Amino acid sequence: MKKVRFFGALLLAAALMSGTAVAANGPAGVPYVFSEEVGPGAGNASAAPAAAALTEDEASVKQLVEAASNQANELKSYEADYDIYMAFGMNGLRLLNISGSGDLAYDANDMSNPKIYMDLDMAMDDGTDVVSRNRMEMYLADGYYYMDMDGTKQKAEFPIADIITAATASGDSINMASGMMRNLRMSEENGVKTVSYDYDTTQLNALVKQAMDMAMADQAQDLSALLPGYTFDLNVTSCTGSMELGADNSLIGEDISMIMHYVIAGEGESLDLEMVMIMDYDFTSKGQPVTMPAVDPSAYTEIPSGGATYIGGADVLTGITVTE
Repeated sequence: MKKVRFFGALLLAAALMSGTAVAANGPAGVPYVFSEEVGPGAGNASAAPAAAALTEDEASVKQLVEAASNQANELKSYEADYDIYMAFGMNGLRLLNISGSGDLAYDANDMSNPKIYMDLDMAMDDGTDVVSRNRMEMYLADGYYYMDMDGTKQKAEFPIADIITAATASGDSINMASGMMRNLRMSEENGVKTVSYDYDTTQLNALVKQAMDMAMADQAQDLSALLPGYTFDLNVTSCTGSMELGADNSLIGEDISMIMHYVIAGEGESLDLEMVMIMDYDFTSKGQPVTMPAVDPSAYTEIPSGGATYIGGADVLTGITVTE
């Protein structure tokens, strides 16, 4: 049973990481090369110490970022296109690359029932000659999260109105994000300003830990029964980003790159699952009416709320019979 549980830990970690991740984009079709230095315990590496106080120039750039972010945060509707790239590796070996592109529509003119729709065409490559392609649609409305993956339709309760209200009620989340920015620099070409920055991983990991604690709170009893004696450590080792601002200093688009290590240890074994995530989006309209497809709730199978950790987690392990 030792191998059963360790293999289960890998599946569960992948599910938890994908459930925690933000949307991502990047060099679609270009496999990420995992470092030879990656190995068991790499995720436990101490985060880099916080950088020195911002220079006067950096503080000025930070003000531009905050103003553009606040302006975008106040939009009641918008559309954007985005690309994603994710790469998974284990103990320095490549496991899987996922790339894709899609569209996003957001409408919060009625704050009692805000709506978000995303579609994504994905390609998954595990290093073989076969590339798997999938179509995913996600819709958040009426207090529910709807997911259609190539015709497999599931739904779960999701307090989208409360989340959006909390996020837009003040600039706290924006100030928190900009407060973690270090090494800010800006360039300009053809009237477009590009602001690049690094995130303070010490502060970022503190937030990640809070998010993970919340995400796993409801699953703690299940995890304890499924994988007794195992420890899980998620650590962001690198996070960088850039924003493009127009001539009026409004936000045009943004990209974020992140590297995370999820270390699972127990029974004398250690596994280091590394995930690279890259997100890139660009606004295609701001403040204009958006059209979203109709959703028939009766066509979707209901799953437990917060079920991201269930899908691919404990349920996937049912029936595994690998033994010593």
